[in-house]
Amino acid sequence: RGSSRFAGYPFSRLPCPSHIARRNPRRAAMHRELAGPRQSFEFGEASPGGRAATASPGCPAWCPTGRRRLAAAGVAAVAAVIVVVVIIAACKGGGKTAPPPSPDRKPAPPPPPSPPSPEDPFRIGDRVTVMTKDDASKEERANGTIAQTVPALMVAIDGKDIIKQYTDVQHLEEKGFEVGNRVRVTGSRGKDWATGTVTQAVPLYVAADTDDEPGGRLYKHVEHIADEGFKVGDRVRVKHHKNDKFRHGTVTHAVPLFVAADGLGDTGVFYPIVERLNEDPFEVGDKVEVVVKAGGGKKTGRVTKAVPLYVAVDDERNSGGRLYQDVTHDERGPRGFKVGDKVKVKNKDMKDWANGIVAEAWPLYVVTDNDPYDNSRGSLYDEVEHLEERGFAVGDRVRIKDQHTEANGTVTQAVPLHVIQDGQVNAKDNVLQIEHIEEEGFEPGERVRVKAKETDPWAGGTVKQAVPLYVAKDGQSDPWGLYAHVVHADEARIEVDDRVEVKVKEADKWAAGTVVQAVPLYVAVDGHSTQWGLYPHVRRTAKKSPATLV
Repeated sequence: RGSSRFAGYPFSRLPCPSHIARRNPRRAAMHRELAGPRQSFEFGEASPGGRAATASPGCPAWCPTGRRRLAAAGVAAVAAVIVVVVIIAACKGGGKTAPPPSPDRKPAPPPPPSPPSPEDPFRIGDRVTVMTKDDASKEERANGTIAQTVPALMVAIDGKDIIKQYTDVQHLEEKGFEVGNRVRVTGSRGKDWATGTVTQAVPLYVAADTDDEPGGRLYKHVEHIADEGFKVGDRVRVKHHKNDKFRHGTVTHAVPLFVAADGLGDTGVFYPIVERLNEDPFEVGDKVEVVVKAGGGKKTGRVTKAVPLYVAVDDERNSGGRLYQDVTHDERGPRGFKVGDKVKVKNKDMKDWANGIVAEAWPLYVVTDNDPYDNSRGSLYDEVEHLEERGFAVGDRVRIKDQHTEANGTVTQAVPLHVIQDGQVNAKDNVLQIEHIEEEGFEPGERVRVKAKETDPWAGGTVKQAVPLYVAKDGQSDPWGLYAHVVHADEARIEVDDRVEVKVKEADKWAAGTVVQAVPLYVAVDGHSTQWGLYPHVRRTAKKSPATLV
């Protein structure tokens, strides 16, 4: 009855009767006959192999399919228990719930910076010496600069473009380097030193005066020097090689160092050898002497262009000048003219001298104070002499006189000279005389005293615009007032929220109030319903209102 077919077949691997019955009823009957009554297992009994009954109901304990199902169910149960435990712990939250933050509570101020600690004496930028190798017996040390202190002490040693940690870091008794410092550098102690300028502090880069690299280079040995360095306009002498002759020139770029040599016409090139000259720089209009030919005579002239250096000799009045290699200042002649200089001029057909201002240094053009054509370039004159007074600049306060009036005003244009008289908006024409007055110019927001006529009483006001001079008079809503007489008031500016006292008439009592607008000046008097009051008499009592002082 099929016993030979199942001979030696382990019971633990026999098909489950319930599964066989579902698939093949005939095979299920053969299985029951083979197992016999002793091998018929119920749920919860021990299997032939000694395993506990762990299969699902309806299958014996040794059923492989039932065991797989039960294992999956066990894993799911354990996962569910873990999820429940996590949810309970999260809900408890330590047993207490933090109260919501109060809207009135201010955040705690940050803790004050801790003072320097003796255990951490280094600061970024400090100069130090470090051991560059682990073998201390070699005593190979190098100088460097602290680049970082936290979280680790990092050093940039001179001559290398790296920042790293080093052992045995010690302070150096020298100040750190900053961009622009003048230094001397060398690659090794045995070589010549070269001067230069620091272009980067960490790592330390230096643009040597004998090097045309604009960003500078790394040098192993760098030391401070007391040299101020070269500036644009400095007079120097230069040459390319030691055996060459020096040429004089003018510095056109400081870092890297470029020089425009006299007589060449360039705007600046690099020279390996540069030495400072103890002479003043040239400016347009300066009186100079030039050597016309090598070994020849000298001629006088005036500088027409500073860089490159062009000079027009005296017999080339209308010339733009020429290039000369040998140029020196003429100390014997009068000083040169510069744009803005006050001068007096005269032509052969003029009876009297006329005052004016230099508009162009070469050729020498002068704009006279009473130029009827308002020529901004000016004119050429046979005779030009300096006046021992300073020139005019925009914003200068001046006293002007003409045939009818004498009043104060403000310079609005230097060349040609334009002046706006106080109380007017247009430049004054036909001015016979203009003189400086010892008075500072006006600034918007400044408190002043004004009056329209000489016989009027003074009134307070605030400057709205300096040129032309507009003033917002106290008690009036128009901020664009023009007044012939304006003087500085010895009082501080009035601003919004300032506490003031006001009154309408001189005989009235003072009433306290608060400024709500500065220009024009509106005041809200205490106890009044109106917030926009205009008062001719105002004086300040406190800087800010009580509400803002709390």
